[in-house]
Amino acid sequence: MKIFRSSLATVCAAAIAFTCSGAVYADDDTTELTAYEATTDNVKTLGRTYYDGESLWLSHSATGVEFTFTGSTVTATLTGENGTRMAIYSDGERVLDFMTSSMPGTVTVELEEGEHTISILKLSEAMQSTVLIDSISVDSDEGISPTSAKSKKIEFIGDSITCGYGIDGASASESFSTTTEDGARTYAYKTAQLFNADYSMVSVSGCGIVSGYTGSAGTANTANLMTDFYENLGHAWGWFHDTYVDAIEWDFDEYVPDLIVINLGTNDYSYTGSDEDLIQEYTDGYVEFLKQVRENNPDSEILCTLGIMGQQLYSAMETAVANYIEETGDTKVNTLEFDTIDSSTEGYGSDYHPTELTHEKAAYTLAEKINELYGWEIDETVDITASEEKLTPLTGIMDADEDDDSDKTDENLEDDESSDDEDIASDDEDTSEDEDSEEDEASDEESDEESDEDSSTASASTSSSASSTTSSSSSSSNDSNPVTGAAGAACAAAVLAVGVFVAVKKAKK
Repeated sequence: MKIFRSSLATVCAAAIAFTCSGAVYADDDTTELTAYEATTDNVKTLGRTYYDGESLWLSHSATGVEFTFTGSTVTATLTGENGTRMAIYSDGERVLDFMTSSMPGTVTVELEEGEHTISILKLSEAMQSTVLIDSISVDSDEGISPTSAKSKKIEFIGDSITCGYGIDGASASESFSTTTEDGARTYAYKTAQLFNADYSMVSVSGCGIVSGYTGSAGTANTANLMTDFYENLGHAWGWFHDTYVDAIEWDFDEYVPDLIVINLGTNDYSYTGSDEDLIQEYTDGYVEFLKQVRENNPDSEILCTLGIMGQQLYSAMETAVANYIEETGDTKVNTLEFDTIDSSTEGYGSDYHPTELTHEKAAYTLAEKINELYGWEIDETVDITASEEKLTPLTGIMDADEDDDSDKTDENLEDDESSDDEDIASDDEDTSEDEDSEEDEASDEESDEESDEDSSTASASTSSSASSTTSSSSSSSNDSNPVTGAAGAACAAAVLAVGVFVAVKKAKK
């Protein structure tokens, strides 16, 4: 058992009661936290994860953990790549949206005393960010418990659209950044919410069936194919303990989906264009990919979709499904054509990617099709309404881990996401320029309007029902505040007024 301390900003109870309704802090007392490993005995895993005996690996978009506890303080100790976008939810509400830094490091949220369901999610995609949860600490003698599995399970296979690429981008002219990527506000995540279903996202920006995004029509990009990534934990450039994420094989017995939704073909069109021979190559490749998916998921329903960023290959996809059914006799495969982005009402995210409004529309379209095909009931009480404003994650809020094992991260990991921006900036939505000239003309006008409008509306995505606390908060005066409005500003001032050391009992359970 190891004891370590982390400095947490705090406030007097009177100030918090006035400025931050719902947040509760100790005044003078030392809060004792007990740390637990992120094993399935303690948490429910979300998406494809991997436990290496010490830490839980998070790779693909919206992967994470969920658990319940009774108390008021939660601290997560993380290792991985700086510049990863993360979120912490309490009782279904996002209470902290932040970028990782000072890795290994810790981040803490303070809540009202009581029973809580906590989710810790990695919002940015696998290729740009890999994170390990080393431990989760709470102020509860009863510890933490995994939430129950839900009655339905969905797997989503896709490209940058499914990753949530650019969802918080200010305009179509803005390039890729993990700060504007959010897998938990995509059509995939929202669809799972509508059915109260567990989910797993297997998505890589720029990937395709026979070609990833290519800037040269007729020249295939075979370095970014879902067929190569699908059977792995993820696809990423970072590594830990001399191990690449790509080298870890996924155990398909870990998560058996009732339904698999495939959304691939947008990037393939940058290769095929209108060339009939290349389109036939896509069709044939799609048949082979369906065989790969079926081999690993013998009983799942499969729904093949396309269209959010262009419908040009939809008929080829339909032909592929028909050919697959004829060849194999497998009739548990269906198709759905999404509406394309309506830039006049929905706007664009970074690099012409869909905004959350488009994702919301697509989620309802997909949910209605699922209801029609399989009889799944949509929960009408679930609210998936898009945020009125772009969300901005907090930066510089993590405490460096005083119990740091320096060999946890490889020397070759990037310090932040900026070095990766150029490599992925030419993703799916760049293909929209090739796919739909009319849409591009509209996007130029939309971009001008959005660049002025969005710059004034970006805001922090955390809520006033909880507050994050770290010793580095005082050095981040220009960052978005965890709570919004005048009350949030007062709360921030109060938080910085008093400091307290919290003793954490490092007991691996």
